Amino acid sequence: PVGLGNDILKMQCIYFVLVFCILTGFICFAQQSCENVDDEQVNKVTDLEDADIIFAGLFPIKHEGCEEYQAEKGVERMEAMIRALQLINNDTNLLTDIKIGYDMRDTCSQETVGIEESIALVQSEFNTGNMSGIPIGVIGAASSSVSVPIASFLRVFNIPQISYSSTSALLSDVNRYDYFFRTVAPDNFQASAMLDIINNYGWRYCT
Repeated sequence: PVGLGNDILKMQCIYFVLVFCILTGFICFAQQSCENVDDEQVNKVTDLEDADIIFAGLFPIKHEGCEEYQAEKGVERMEAMIRALQLINNDTNLLTDIKIGYDMRDTCSQETVGIEESIALVQSEFNTGNMSGIPIGVIGAASSSVSVPIASFLRVFNIPQISYSSTSALLSDVNRYDYFFRTVAPDNFQASAMLDIINNYGWRYCT
């Protein structure tokens, strides 16, 4: 395994950070307390100085074509993760003597860009032989079409991935995507739940 040797510890750390991201995201939107990232520089945002472990983030910061920014689905989600990591690093009661660094990348909502950025996350470390710079976990991507090839790539390096919005049932195949996890239900579960609600209330049609 890459990074921490204990896979269970890896997953505990990633879930811990992701929960903080979600909670902090709600706080940010409610209180408008997040720091704004300069739009002109949002392609790659990192803080790796003195980091003991690194989390990567893959967000659709720009629309397809990599030109126009999308705040809600990309920039704000990235800001929420950055803020969450800042809170964790600044709280001495959470992770004593451990600093979490981050490496955020823009997928532009495209499969090719997403896989290129994922390769870049591990490529330089393999070239230099310094494996400490490889992320122990990846948060993202947003869309299923981007998450699928990334999940296939990251599993080669035993790097866990947790998506916050990829809902394709294809990603439920644990034999093919055994390092992929998500915090949302797959499409088939959502469809089943909606059908149960319709039947329960005896609705004849929905609009």
